[in-house]
Amino acid sequence: MSQILAVTPSHENVLASNEVATRQSSASSNPTVLADVYNNECNIAIWQRSLDPELATQLESYVQNGGKLTAARQLNVDNAVSYIKTLADEQPFAPQLHA
Repeated sequence: MSQILAVTPSHENVLASNEVATRQSSASSNPTVLADVYNNECNIAIWQRSLDPELATQLESYVQNGGKLTAARQLNVDNAVSYIKTLADEQPFAPQLHA
């Protein structure tokens, strides 16, 4: 099981009517890739990493037993870390998220 965290910019650049914007994604296993979203050429930055096997097993069991874990929220550099850490505070895998 892998985890993907994607970030998109919260504003759009305005182009003249004769300009064409070429945007691309940026993806990496290094979390610093998330800063790429601030480059004008990038419209999405994706941090992809493997989950700890024990966490993946607990999440799979949680979902198979009817649990739902859904999160959708616009984040910025000031609140992203604290929000992500609180997503599953009451779940059995919470200590691994805070490690």
